[in-house]
Amino acid sequence: MDSTDGGFKARKEEIDDLIDKLGRAAKAGLNGSGGAHYGGGQAEPEEKTEPLVLFDAADIGDIDKLPPTQFILGDNFAKGYVSSIIATGGTGKTAVRIAQALSIVTGKPLTGEELFLQCKVLFVCFEDSIDQLKKRIGAAMRHYGIKDEDVRGRLLYAVPGRKSGKLVEADLKGRPRVGALKEYLEKAIAETGAEFICLDPLKKLHGVGENDNTGMDEVIGVLADIAIEMDVAIDAPQHARKNMSKDAAEAGSADQARGASSTVDAMRFVKTLMKMTPKEAQQFAISEGVRKLYVRTDTAKLNLVPPSREATWFKLTGVALANATASYGRSDNIVVAERWQPPSLWLGLDASMQERILSEIEKGMDDGEKYSIAANVGKRCVSNAFAKHDATQSKADARLIVKEFIKGGLLREDIYENGDRKKVKGLVTGPFRHMKIDLSGVPGHTSDGAEDEA
Repeated sequence: MDSTDGGFKARKEEIDDLIDKLGRAAKAGLNGSGGAHYGGGQAEPEEKTEPLVLFDAADIGDIDKLPPTQFILGDNFAKGYVSSIIATGGTGKTAVRIAQALSIVTGKPLTGEELFLQCKVLFVCFEDSIDQLKKRIGAAMRHYGIKDEDVRGRLLYAVPGRKSGKLVEADLKGRPRVGALKEYLEKAIAETGAEFICLDPLKKLHGVGENDNTGMDEVIGVLADIAIEMDVAIDAPQHARKNMSKDAAEAGSADQARGASSTVDAMRFVKTLMKMTPKEAQQFAISEGVRKLYVRTDTAKLNLVPPSREATWFKLTGVALANATASYGRSDNIVVAERWQPPSLWLGLDASMQERILSEIEKGMDDGEKYSIAANVGKRCVSNAFAKHDATQSKADARLIVKEFIKGGLLREDIYENGDRKKVKGLVTGPFRHMKIDLSGVPGHTSDGAEDEA
């Protein structure tokens, strides 16, 4: 009985061991459509881990001697960090990033953003063909008058497609693990000496579900490890979701990003790129037909978004190539991004014009009503006072200017009773509007304003 039981147990252990070996062999050889492939049919390697390294806060020392955060261009990219720009398709995110890359390489202020570090750039595109990327970079160089010698050995690019694998991919159990692309990127960075790396777009970098918070956290974590260990800035532009809520569609909203929330949460510098809205086009006197050629960038990790006039704007323009052939008679027109500044708020408002507008506001309307700074007040809108003197400011800009008048004490808001016997706010003379300053005690002046004799 005992011997029989012992024999049975031994045979069961052998069978279990055989099943285990067959299972591991099947996993190692699995490289078809039904599973992930991790390097030529080899077994999945164990993940390397390290124990915690502890430090004592008392040993921090003089923090003024620690190196500052090394930004590269504006507040877009910094060494040791991962950044991104979120945009819907066709908004111009790649065109903007190429213009910024050329600024970094050449040291020229092409985008109007402050350059902190001129350095080499590695631009890796996972979306375009090699010819298309050549046309994009070449068109931007032509547009900005950049010569080959200005970028030789400093702006490197690659179009690996799917041949270089993924940065992170899912294992047989759906868990994220590092793929072959990480090693290839690290080797390219080391060989080129690039300090700014743009990986466009984020979605094509990895093989995990973009809605998987754990997986996407691993993707950004791997990028952050590369950025820190190799002391480089890494940027991974990403697509915006197609069906956004009203709040998410606002400039500067991090909720625009497609997929898991951990993607944006794990990044340090994130911006949105959005086309000019009809309201902004009206404010800047831009026609509806060309409105979508103007795009704005805003920081997506701040609660407060700057007004339209203070945002960073770009204009998308076309560079016509002469690449038509005998069999295909149409040449390409490549989109290039250039910095655009909104018209001055005070355009055409000299001192004389400002005086006439202030007097018009003080006088009020013919029916006794007073002008208002509010937006939806019909004929009482203060922009009508501007229009009476042929000022070209839009309604929005007129209200911004009046806000400056109020700050300066030239105007103020007061409660009055309108024709319907309702108490409403209206604009009246401010405390400093007609103030005369006594200069009698100031050296070089007399009480009547005449200069003292020397």
